[in-house]
Amino acid sequence: EWHIRGVFDRSATKSAQHAERAKNWRPAAIQLLKDVGIPHGDRVLGQFPHQLSGGMLQRTLIALVLAFEPELIVADEPTTNLDNIVERQILRLFRDLQKRLNCAFIFITHDMSIAHMLCDRIAVMYAGRIVESGPTKDVFANPKHPYTQGLLASALALETKTERLKEIPGELPSPSKLPPGCSFEPRCTFAKPVCRERLPDMTDLGGGRAVRCVLYQNG
Repeated sequence: EWHIRGVFDRSATKSAQHAERAKNWRPAAIQLLKDVGIPHGDRVLGQFPHQLSGGMLQRTLIALVLAFEPELIVADEPTTNLDNIVERQILRLFRDLQKRLNCAFIFITHDMSIAHMLCDRIAVMYAGRIVESGPTKDVFANPKHPYTQGLLASALALETKTERLKEIPGELPSPSKLPPGCSFEPRCTFAKPVCRERLPDMTDLGGGRAVRCVLYQNG
């Protein structure tokens, strides 16, 4: 079993760039833990991973990543298994870190509200392919791809709770058996015969936006 202290200690000494920090790892680790919302970092440093909650473990992981002062962080579903209150705290933390550290983030999430809150740009993926991309505010205000439209309609219905949840009919195709054309065609209300025959390229819409759909292609 590894100790929390060992993680900070070994990680810090792997690079000569962090050698000086490694000499004073304990106060630095305590400050990092405080920065991610763990006020009693000295206690955490004396505990084993199995003694910490899921939220504490994720915060500790964020602190460990920040110890290297990265220019880019890829966060894959960073709020999984956190309750709503802790989730919002973590999201606000990410936003603060983006501004304070001038660090870029790539967030991978199924939650459109998280993308809206944290991201300047968004890339919507379906069956492993990007189907729409652009500035977040523009994509949310005027979604182009039918899949993006369906996602946002479902998210809006869930958020307002004023109407029945809107679902996208059909099922996601198997990654090993993708159709030759557009993967979303079987579920798309705007599908044309050509959609079954070929996969469209991304079409540049201007303004930093692009969409993979025959509805926006000429000819």
